[in-house]
Amino acid sequence: MANVAGKAALFLILLVLISGCAAGGHVSAPTASQLTAAPAALSDASSLYCAEWESLSQGGCTVVYATDGEQMFGGNNEDASGPLAKVWFIPPEPGKYGRVYFGFENYLAQGGMNDQGLFYDLLTVDPRTIPIEGKQLYEGINFYDYVLSKCADVDCVVKMFEQYYEYETWNWQHLFGDATGESAIIEARATLRQRGGFQVATNFSQSGTPPEKRTCWRYQTATKMLEGSPALSVEYMRDVMAAVHQANADAATVYTGIYDLKNRKIYLYYLFDYEHAAVIDLEEELAMGAHAYDLPALFPPNPAAQKWSAAKVGNYNYVIRSRRKEIDPAFLAAYTGYYELPEDVPDNWVHVERYGDSLMMSYADAHGYELFPQSETSFFAVTWAKDKLRFQVRFDVKFGVDAAGQVTYMDLVFGAGTNNYLRFNRTGAASFVPYISTPIPTAGPSAAPAAAVTTTPAPASSSGFQWDWAIALAAFLAVAAGCAVILYRRRSARG
Repeated sequence: MANVAGKAALFLILLVLISGCAAGGHVSAPTASQLTAAPAALSDASSLYCAEWESLSQGGCTVVYATDGEQMFGGNNEDASGPLAKVWFIPPEPGKYGRVYFGFENYLAQGGMNDQGLFYDLLTVDPRTIPIEGKQLYEGINFYDYVLSKCADVDCVVKMFEQYYEYETWNWQHLFGDATGESAIIEARATLRQRGGFQVATNFSQSGTPPEKRTCWRYQTATKMLEGSPALSVEYMRDVMAAVHQANADAATVYTGIYDLKNRKIYLYYLFDYEHAAVIDLEEELAMGAHAYDLPALFPPNPAAQKWSAAKVGNYNYVIRSRRKEIDPAFLAAYTGYYELPEDVPDNWVHVERYGDSLMMSYADAHGYELFPQSETSFFAVTWAKDKLRFQVRFDVKFGVDAAGQVTYMDLVFGAGTNNYLRFNRTGAASFVPYISTPIPTAGPSAAPAAAVTTTPAPASSSGFQWDWAIALAAFLAVAAGCAVILYRRRSARG
């Protein structure tokens, strides 16, 4: 218990320092040295954070809500450096609304909508502590998914945030909007209800910034267009988001979403191609059960998108090809099922299922990783490394099989060493591999096989990818957050 809790605290610190995403998840604000180095002309907070997030390969996302009393729209630009955007659906069940989420290859939601017409998106801002007096610590894993599964309108959302807290420090804010005409920006220390028919949020806290100091160009542009809107429509909302999109070499507007909250439809645009929309009818999609799409596959060829993403997607395919091995599908079937940590932690399990010729490992909060086979008992996961602007193997998964061929555990391995792994024990019905031609693991996991990782599809050499401790720790955090963060929060709350 102490070992896992110690790892939890260490990797929680690294979460603030290393990991994050453009408009979702729990992301780090610019450091003090980065802020000091900003141009002198960026003297006010809104311009500072607007420019800083755009210049740090973080992107600078924009979220809006608008209503004329009859129509209700949400809109977001997801500015990021990784190209593999995804959309996935969680059907309704007793006591929970159906949801759709948008994100990237790790299935961490950046935003989404439920079947009641409630939508949200997240934006990074400067970090602030939140008042927790009188609030209850949320004991689950994903508070945002809980809110979207339970709330039909903004009033419910505001009450949820008044009742619960999940973290004591935020460096993000939320914009929620519903199909009744209500919206709210929920900051760390203030809730700003919509008055006047629209709200705009970018990467600064409006509660601490007077109107005359709100000089972020994306905020100003969207505000002026919504103030002067002759008539709201999907097309006009698209034009607003197009006016504030970004097309930088490293970070760009990977996708734009226009949410028709009253009709439960979403109009998607990929990589600033605003001539072609993919329309999602939420009712129809939820009726199909749980499923997901790669966003690029929903759109016709886009020369600008191909130019921006070709090298990155080529890098992704190369990293997979360099290590992937074909194995008997019977092994994939043997590994499916549930695995859990030997700790008394809520939702401490992962679920493994077949995913074509691979496996999909999913956490209780629905985020997950595709696992590609590299032997009969070993798999690997590939994710986008924002700090290096490339895809790379983030961790290995090794299944433990006893002498009888029974699957007994699953190790998440984070580089070389004897203690860089997290073990999940097999639960439920026993399963057996059909045969084994590689050595059966008898002790702790060994170092993962080396593989070359470059930013181009065809490397000049294959000297081997070397895990450094910082990346290994960051990777550990990314996959262990579902259980380790809870341990840390509990210790903090009790201390």
